[in-house]
Amino acid sequence: MKDILKTKKDWLAFGSGKSPEILSYYADHFEKERVKNKILMKAILDKSETGIKRGKSLLKLKNTEIKFLNEKESSPSSTWIYGDKVAIITWTTEHPFAIRTTNKEVSESYKKYFYSLWKISK
Repeated sequence: MKDILKTKKDWLAFGSGKSPEILSYYADHFEKERVKNKILMKAILDKSETGIKRGKSLLKLKNTEIKFLNEKESSPSSTWIYGDKVAIITWTTEHPFAIRTTNKEVSESYKKYFYSLWKISK
């Protein structure tokens, strides 16, 4: 999350809305810094109870656009795309972990996938 603030590029995300539950205090601090730095966030969340709750919370923030995919079951992972980076995060309570790559071609590929999902989300 610190890397998103450092990169200062639009942040595209899809998948789980579970991160605030695991990161608690830091997620709120991060969101305030993101808005202050005018980093646009576009997120696609599932229509699970957790996803809808997280989406409604995020929609209260500036520089934030949220859509929902028709999936009703929550995924334990999410994908973040920002700048030339892609991070895949699994939000398990005991051992959350992330894989991040820095590669323009990979990032552009994931951005295309994100916008394909964005078009069919509501």
